[in-house]
Amino acid sequence: MVFMVGLVTLLGGAGLRAEPGGAEILQRARELVQAQELVMTGQIRTGGKTVPFRLEQGGGVTRYIFAEPREVVTVEYGGDEVKIGGVKDVGARVRDSLLTYEDLTLHFLFWKDVQDRGVEKIRGLPCWKIRVATSDRSSASAVVLLWVNRQSGALIRAQTFDWEGRFEKQFDVIATQSVGGRYFLKQMKVQLQKKGAPNEETLSYLEMDRPQ
Repeated sequence: MVFMVGLVTLLGGAGLRAEPGGAEILQRARELVQAQELVMTGQIRTGGKTVPFRLEQGGGVTRYIFAEPREVVTVEYGGDEVKIGGVKDVGARVRDSLLTYEDLTLHFLFWKDVQDRGVEKIRGLPCWKIRVATSDRSSASAVVLLWVNRQSGALIRAQTFDWEGRFEKQFDVIATQSVGGRYFLKQMKVQLQKKGAPNEETLSYLEMDRPQ
């Protein structure tokens, strides 16, 4: 799943009506991701390992550029689908972090099964809660729950569930940054819920610098 470097583009300033439905929120996010032009740098921290990268977005294409070894992952957004290039297994973890390449694509934005789950507070903030699901077995996740801040339109939390209905990972946006009235990701915590090997890392942090 979810998130997430792609969600450096949040919904702040998106012009949503007071009580939008989940489908409207996802459609607006889809439009923002496809239309935005930006360059950012960031890093993924897992344990004592830090993986820097560069994010370039424009013309409906997002590029994630990693070094040592060099790797360029492209994500093309168009119509009702997402196309990923530069990587063989989109379900593989990015440089031993908890984030997968699929997490970077915002693929859940294009899922057709969208349900509104009302309003729920996260860290004291009233949020729209949205459930999205897919029948495409090529996805590692079957269901994603999203919490979107009603005031700013920013994504606050996401949870992913596997095909057996088990809770996989939780993504918490810890900090955002406002640039020109738009909200961008600054720091996000990724926590693994499923138990793995005894010494397996269960936390990663995604940190983004100010857009260039």
